[in-house]
Amino acid sequence: MAKSITGYTYGSADLARSPLSLEDLDLLEKTVLLTDEDHKALRQAGEVLNDQVDDVLDLWYGFVGANPHLLTYFAGSDGEPVASYLSGVRERFGQWIRDTCGRDYDQA
Repeated sequence: MAKSITGYTYGSADLARSPLSLEDLDLLEKTVLLTDEDHKALRQAGEVLNDQVDDVLDLWYGFVGANPHLLTYFAGSDGEPVASYLSGVRERFGQWIRDTCGRDYDQA
């Protein structure tokens, strides 16, 4: 699903295991009223969004870029945006969209 993305480590054996159990996850889903229908809707959204992820990211980057108080978080000590960081965040955020819609919510 994902190409090699700097800072993206889904499925890596080097990652610490979550202290939460699957039962904890079930309780969290119950607490926020996340149902099987919601999971189905997320899968459908993923199908719709799959070829539009770049458009979503363009919109988000335009919003961040138009708000100096947000852009600060993507800037170096000189106050200028760090292009390599913005690029890495973009790739990870795009993969987050795909993961949110397409991955199982489990211990992996």
